[in-house]
Amino acid sequence: MGLRMKDGCLLYDKICNLKLAKDTPVYTAALKLFAKVGQSDRVRDIWEEATRMVQINVPLAAARIAAAAADGDVLAAAAVLDHMNQTGVPIGIGHISSAIRACWGSKDSHKPARYLFQLLLDLDLEPDIITFTCFIGACITAPLEDVLSTYANMKERGIEVNQVFAETFLVTVLRKPQDAAWSLDNLVTDVLPAQSPACLDAAREGLADFKAAGIKFSKLTARIDRALHQIQQMDV
Repeated sequence: MGLRMKDGCLLYDKICNLKLAKDTPVYTAALKLFAKVGQSDRVRDIWEEATRMVQINVPLAAARIAAAAADGDVLAAAAVLDHMNQTGVPIGIGHISSAIRACWGSKDSHKPARYLFQLLLDLDLEPDIITFTCFIGACITAPLEDVLSTYANMKERGIEVNQVFAETFLVTVLRKPQDAAWSLDNLVTDVLPAQSPACLDAAREGLADFKAAGIKFSKLTARIDRALHQIQQMDV
């Protein structure tokens, strides 16, 4: 725990112990602090208290959804969006993007993510690169054609790719387990040979797009690109 975050958490606890009045900025800061140190129970308690004691506003709701995203708590993120809708707090693109990010790691993560993406469209919000990165990441449990249609949707909207999206797309297409290291040797000898031709083609086509866009590759993206080139050379 960083010293500043620790001090911030201690300060909030002191405010609580002294029974001092807490306003919206205090609750917002507390949510961010306790989320960063991984104290999910405290985050839930602070949010529950905040909904009773103050009027929820955009920054406070955003802090709670971001905490839910970091925790992979889809239900909590959806509940905040529902609360915002019921109380008339404006829902922005960042709120829904964070809620979609909360879907990562959940079972059939693409299903709630698709619902949230449709909610975004129903609210006449315009998805951005962050939205699509979160959505593509949640599509790791979706059929390949759904992943590719989502990517095609993004391209049709004229949204430019970036380094984070490129890596997330490849991780999704190749179904990378969260805790897998994927060294170059591992990719060449085990991971890529086990992939379907369709997945390999999708990864290659994505990489071609990313190169054409001129983005700088992350280490993992560059490693996957090199591994794909090596196995292609082996097949010649």
